Amino acid sequence: MALRNVLGAIVLLAAACTSDPVDLGITAGTSSSTTTVTVVETSAPTSAPELTIAPWNGHHMALSWTFDDGDPSHLRTVVPLLDAAGIPGTFYPTCGEIAPDLVAWLAVAEAGVHEIANHTVNHVDADGGDDVTEIADCDVYLADTVGVEVSTFAYPAAVVDEPYVSYGADRYVASRAGWAFVTIVRSSTAPDWTAVPSVFVGDLGEAPDDEGPLDWPLRAVSDTAAEAGWLTLTFHSVGTGLGFGPVSTAELEQMIEHSAQYDVWHATFADVASYHRGRLALMNTLPVASESEGWIWRWDVAPGMTDVPLLVSVDDGELRQQGRVVPRDTSGRFRVDPTRGEVEWRP
Repeated sequence: MALRNVLGAIVLLAAACTSDPVDLGITAGTSSSTTTVTVVETSAPTSAPELTIAPWNGHHMALSWTFDDGDPSHLRTVVPLLDAAGIPGTFYPTCGEIAPDLVAWLAVAEAGVHEIANHTVNHVDADGGDDVTEIADCDVYLADTVGVEVSTFAYPAAVVDEPYVSYGADRYVASRAGWAFVTIVRSSTAPDWTAVPSVFVGDLGEAPDDEGPLDWPLRAVSDTAAEAGWLTLTFHSVGTGLGFGPVSTAELEQMIEHSAQYDVWHATFADVASYHRGRLALMNTLPVASESEGWIWRWDVAPGMTDVPLLVSVDDGELRQQGRVVPRDTSGRFRVDPTRGEVEWRP
């Protein structure tokens, strides 16, 4: 028995130290017999390959354009303008504001370009209590009447408090807050997903005398380009001169033109949040050896995550999800679905 244990240990040591068949002559006690052990090389890789996941869908930076409160200008002005520029927007109408223009909102939802998400039924601020009726009923209305699966939420009046924080953490990939000291989300770090900061765009009558209402948002876009990060912009009425913090149509066009000088991934708030959360989850996952002589990565899928694919590069081999080879984009990067929760590499 002792000899058997010694032989087993030597076999393992030889397998770890060489890839060639090995003859080991072992003599035990006074016996003249010799035991020959052959270690056969296997094709299993000894270490996992490195996966490289491009930030911001392969672009230098990301911008999300969000519009609050269901102002009539969103349907009349903003949607056509964003469509012409090829920019998907995120709209946070209160459910009470959808009803008068339900047919038009249904058309936006059916087109599948822009995101429609939760801003409560009646624009009721969080009050620190436990009544979730306003936010829960809006989810139901959007699903049953508008036909959208809600992935994100925007706090009315940017008041981040319970019960909306906890409710959103369990259901949404991200919730959008208002201005914060740091508004740029960097590619290497995760924000507080229950309160992702944004930059307000509009005339609140508070800009310094030597600045206009767009000066700070324009700088924020340029700063985001310098940081190679993600910025969320928040608008209200456009082109009416009415309502809270209005901007003119020309000012929205100016913001779009300013962003065009950079390599920007323009995407909905839900898609950028899903991509960034999925990328960080995969980056921070340790692979384990799979039964098919490869390696497998598993991660927790965030609630409300969309299936916007992660762009993943690996030196050789192939990637699989649910047994199927992952498709590649035109540059050869694999398009990994973050909602699957796992990916396998095979040689």
